Amino acid sequence: RQASLYKHFAGKDDLCTAAMLRAVERLRTYQAAMREVQARAPADPLPALLRERGHADAEIIDWAMDTC
Repeated sequence: RQASLYKHFAGKDDLCTAAMLRAVERLRTYQAAMREVQARAPADPLPALLRERGHADAEIIDWAMDTC
């Protein structure tokens, strides 16, 4: 006996609708996660990265970024 998706869905239209709804929900979840990542990211990541790694004084970084 072969497995059939139609045991779970009345027809092709119902199967397609369920697949599209799941795809849309996954897309919304991904978009929400990306908005959260963007909200946490600094506007300019280079100075933040340099400060985090301790490679330069914050005032020097700000001056260099403003000058460039």
